[in-house]
Amino acid sequence: MGYAGDGRSHHSGFYGDDEDAPRGGIFTPESHIQDNITLTLNGGATTLLDVGTVGQVPRMMTVSWGVIGPRWQNAVGIQAGEVVAALEIGIGGLMFTTDVDMILGQTFSFAASHLKLTARYVSPAGIPLPAPPSSGPPQVKVGASVTEGVIAHGRQPQRTLGDSVLLLPGAAGRIWEIPTFAKSFRVVVFPVNANADVEVFDNAGNPLAIYSVVSFPSEDLPLPNGATNVVFVNPPLSGVNIDMHRLVFELGL
Repeated sequence: MGYAGDGRSHHSGFYGDDEDAPRGGIFTPESHIQDNITLTLNGGATTLLDVGTVGQVPRMMTVSWGVIGPRWQNAVGIQAGEVVAALEIGIGGLMFTTDVDMILGQTFSFAASHLKLTARYVSPAGIPLPAPPSSGPPQVKVGASVTEGVIAHGRQPQRTLGDSVLLLPGAAGRIWEIPTFAKSFRVVVFPVNANADVEVFDNAGNPLAIYSVVSFPSEDLPLPNGATNVVFVNPPLSGVNIDMHRLVFELGL
């Protein structure tokens, strides 16, 4: 069902099997369940999805999204832009917000009473930008939709943190805040023959875990209860300069 004046496509939901759900499915009539847009690099965020469930009762829903467009690279071949989805998820009267990598194509399911998804095309930390091409700032096309129900198999959402700042032996990267819903993470570095230490802290700065990683990508590294921050360290005696490091968090949505 379309609403005049906003140029967007709205839908009141689908007929479901739940006897308690009123005619029209689990979503409220004003829910915005699908959209596609063009994003400009560092051009701000745009809302793609904004849905609520009837009676504000948590329901199983499935999100699908995808990205189409060039991966703009700088002079040394490093990707100079990433698409990030900010998810605002309401569960039982509480609201959680987390960033998720918006990759080429993904579908995943979770239970919630409210979902808002905004997308942005941004420059990753520590990556210098080249001059814009003559055609103007780089752009990508993104699309997303949400339906009721759950899929049997879906790729778990992830969030990648890290930068491409050169780390000499003994140097540490920036301190990253662990994403909401993160349950474990893997470490990727370049060059691959480097050693690394990854330190996990609580909100007061107390160390909770120190992982020494010698093979990349690493195995899944657990996050202890109370962990809020993580930092990547090039060990003092490593003898290797680290050109790039990434921490890839698996999100338990």
